[in-house]
Amino acid sequence: MLKYKYFAQPINNLGTNRTILYELLLRQWDERQQTWRIPATFEIAPTELIQLLDCAIQELNNHHVSINLTARQFANPDFQAAISQLCADAFVTTRTNC
Repeated sequence: MLKYKYFAQPINNLGTNRTILYELLLRQWDERQQTWRIPATFEIAPTELIQLLDCAIQELNNHHVSINLTARQFANPDFQAAISQLCADAFVTTRTNC
């Protein structure tokens, strides 16, 4: 079974040293090499990626996030639709599907 995880990297205001948003970095665990892989080196279905993203945002309890996308993800119409829906839903409902 593949293991994916979003790591939340805080982005701070240098003047106040307060966290203003989080950059969410998706990684896949490589069991053989015992290391995390970056998204450019693996494929993930848009629906699974969106579910992981939704869970990461819920765990942060903060909707001020930045998300790194690969060119392949950005060009995928299914992913574009799913991420647009997630962003729209984030302002309307709270989900608990994690």
